[in-house]
Amino acid sequence: DIKARLGADYTVIRTTSPIDHRSLWIEVLPAGVDKGTAVAWLAARHHVPRERTMAVGNDFNDGDLLAWAAESYVVAGAPAELRARYATVADHDAAGVAEAIWRWRKSVSLTQETLDEADPSHSG
Repeated sequence: DIKARLGADYTVIRTTSPIDHRSLWIEVLPAGVDKGTAVAWLAARHHVPRERTMAVGNDFNDGDLLAWAAESYVVAGAPAELRARYATVADHDAAGVAEAIWRWRKSVSLTQETLDEADPSHSG
């Protein structure tokens, strides 16, 4: 087992090839380096509260991102384990990301006023 041999200093994630959508890929990253950590940093830097975030994923390498976001979706082609855990939208080539944005937009009130409140450069 790769994960056991590398130890706690690394994260090992099984994912599917974006090239043929069948081959198994293994991603090895330093512990703490993931999409969830990155988007949390970006949100904090730009003063976007977690409650105002959404994510769309398609494979296991999106797990940390999906877990971090306030509202998360996976496309129809995502592994069954992810589809069971998150709301499912159409596949990526059938406007699934647009569907996720539409559903999320309907679930939150993103008025210009609330967007201005989140922007620290807005002087009112």
